[in-house]
Amino acid sequence: MNKTRYLLLLALFLLVVCGGYTYCKFKEKAASATEMTSDLNRYYQAIPEQASVFTDTFTYVDKDLTSKGQMIEAFTNLKIKSLMTSNSGLMLFQLEDNSFIPALKSIVYPNNIGYKKLVNEIKTIKNQTETYKIPQENKDYLYDVVNDSVNISLQQEVEIDKEVFVSFVNQGQLIWIKKNRLENLSPNYERLQKLLNENYDSENFSIYIQDLASDESASINPDQLMYSASLAKLPILYWVQKQIAEGLDSNKAYQYVNAVNEGAFSFQPAGSGFLSKTADNKEYKLSDLITYTGKRSDNVASNLLSYYLCENNKELFNESISLLAGRRWNLEDRQASSRMTGKLMVELYKLGGQSYQALKHTDFDNQRIPKYLPSNISIAHKIGEAYDFHHDVAIVEAPKAYLISVETQNDVDIDDISRLSKEVYEILVGE
Repeated sequence: MNKTRYLLLLALFLLVVCGGYTYCKFKEKAASATEMTSDLNRYYQAIPEQASVFTDTFTYVDKDLTSKGQMIEAFTNLKIKSLMTSNSGLMLFQLEDNSFIPALKSIVYPNNIGYKKLVNEIKTIKNQTETYKIPQENKDYLYDVVNDSVNISLQQEVEIDKEVFVSFVNQGQLIWIKKNRLENLSPNYERLQKLLNENYDSENFSIYIQDLASDESASINPDQLMYSASLAKLPILYWVQKQIAEGLDSNKAYQYVNAVNEGAFSFQPAGSGFLSKTADNKEYKLSDLITYTGKRSDNVASNLLSYYLCENNKELFNESISLLAGRRWNLEDRQASSRMTGKLMVELYKLGGQSYQALKHTDFDNQRIPKYLPSNISIAHKIGEAYDFHHDVAIVEAPKAYLISVETQNDVDIDDISRLSKEVYEILVGE
């Protein structure tokens, strides 16, 4: 009986081992087949009747591609002599001058380019537009999907298979989109975009400007994150005002206890403002806390608002603010872009109420965005200031109302924000 049981166990063991070995071999073959299929998709297996290169491409004088030859300019039509394999197994094209280039589909297009021309125009990319690394609608070379309207300076325009593509530069890389995904800017916003391109195209600036009627915009580095400092009080003011709109009594009072300055969204109490830097156990009326936060950027007042009215449902608060800002906004590390803070300011403007009004006639109206603007123009704005970061976000209630959000780093001169604000006003309002 024991012998029979032993033989059965041995047979089962051999079956598992052999089966596992067979399965592993099958997986190896499958992986090898996948790699071969991938190579077939990446490399040409025959010489195309006509061909061009997508980008500036070096030729090589040897089959192993170790010694560079001449540069072929982008969109040059090729004269291919033969298709061959290098010593390392790569597929190569030998050109008429006996130089070599990789036979990669990402480099060589199987047709002559219809035309190529240089373009010097500013356009807006429509929302939900796919951009590519090559002038071809090919998912394998997808660069990104544009979810917010973006203004771009066009570099080149080419026609390929009766489709017209245009290029622009993003972070040093040439990116392509279909021309029919572009829209024209109004004359004023085209002027404004040229101004930003010429004078503020620096990593030290994140700028987002938006027309409140048409939503047309101009920007430089609008999605660049910076430490937002007190601009992070905007989400708190918005969330409090939303609760007031839903029935919260603005006369309700909140006690200043130690935990107020220890919350997830708390600012250092020693910063701006005049309320006691240590808990005094006094009660403060909600409407007063809103006023102190907006007009004086009082850190303790903001801490009281966030502790009692934001942190009680932190997850919902974070998700809602991120949705409005168009991007995940971590209010604990306070990283935000000018587009994010600008969008939040627009939402607060639409909501209105005391939180928005508290941003008018502040202690900071003699600097930054309001400084050089006419005194009869109503301006709601929130500054941010910490270390070498100087920011301001404003709704300028001119006859053609607009948002302007400016974030700076590396100790940019604060008056640069004021000068930019004046230039923007003169272009958009015309005074």
